[in-house]
Amino acid sequence: MEPELNNGSLIIIRRNLFNIKKTAKDDMVIFINPLTGRPNVKRCSTAKDGMLFLTGDNLPESTDSRHFGSIPASEVRGWVWKKI
Repeated sequence: MEPELNNGSLIIIRRNLFNIKKTAKDDMVIFINPLTGRPNVKRCSTAKDGMLFLTGDNLPESTDSRHFGSIPASEVRGWVWKKI
């Protein structure tokens, strides 16, 4: 699959201020990568029992939940609302 976002892509995010929105399959989320401590954008492939399995669109090149495991849904900082 071709990546939807590339390095340098501009996006508008919807922040998760009050934990109102629940993350669903195929949502693109912003979270802090537990391996690097830096913000990342990945797609939610499964959401179960408050845990999210996140994958990149370019699976062969992506560092994602296959490497760092599922993350708690509470770690989501926001959702990609629109690509500019």
